[in-house]
Amino acid sequence: MAPIITKYLTEAELPHYYNNESLSNVVLHFGNKTIFAHKKLLAARGRGSRVLRNEFKENSPFAKAVEYTIEGHDEEIVEVMIRHIYGFQYDNTLVRRNFDTELAKTERLEWLISVYLVAVEYRVPSLSILVTDKLVGMLSEGFHTYRSRHGDKLNKEQKARIAESKQVLERIVALYEQNALPDKLTWKIKPYELFHKAARQMVQYRSFWVAELCGGSDERYTPFAIRMAWWFARIKFDNMQCVDCGFDEEPHYHYLYYGEWPVEFRDLLWRGFHEHIVKQDYRVGENMF
Repeated sequence: MAPIITKYLTEAELPHYYNNESLSNVVLHFGNKTIFAHKKLLAARGRGSRVLRNEFKENSPFAKAVEYTIEGHDEEIVEVMIRHIYGFQYDNTLVRRNFDTELAKTERLEWLISVYLVAVEYRVPSLSILVTDKLVGMLSEGFHTYRSRHGDKLNKEQKARIAESKQVLERIVALYEQNALPDKLTWKIKPYELFHKAARQMVQYRSFWVAELCGGSDERYTPFAIRMAWWFARIKFDNMQCVDCGFDEEPHYHYLYYGEWPVEFRDLLWRGFHEHIVKQDYRVGENMF
């Protein structure tokens, strides 16, 4: 029988418990892999999974289970999540993947998206935050080279960075479209920080760039545009300390022209700005995410 863990384990101590049969009280199965694990560590607050915490809690059908199967994800992706829970450095060489070459960047993007999805499904916030930062970092790589809407002369490397950033944004938006996540989720539910952080980046750096990419009034991008409008208000009006600041009045409308928005996209932003900022408490939001 596995020993009962009674003390707080540091991140340096956690790897010692990974796939250690003598310290295990549950066997994880995913794909063709088997890992000897410990329920308390899998469900721990901080690095653990909130889903597994509910699965292994007292009176749960799996409370006394000695085996547990994780399905629906590639075994390598699940292994990344489990290794993260056990304190291993994220995305290290033990994952046995090399993403250093230019040809592998698309593969890396899809790999990160897959890790993000398993982290969201099993509610491992510490992992989803790490992946989000990496994806947003990939998104921002092309921002500093894209100097004007009309396009300065860019070298081959700069053009490649811009293309990669566009690919990341398109993939993030497609992620929500493909997974049928309703706007109320992308607006309020905490695990979807990728959507929000990406929107903030676009507002801060190249507002017209995302407008052009989104094709004006393309309905697929409406939730993203609304989120951008929310961040636009936060950034531009953050010094205003009142809720009723007259945002729906004509004098404030000109702020949405900032960044040379195309007309259709500007109107879409204003709609989201009015519906989600003016009609609701402008200051709510930070504590929701």
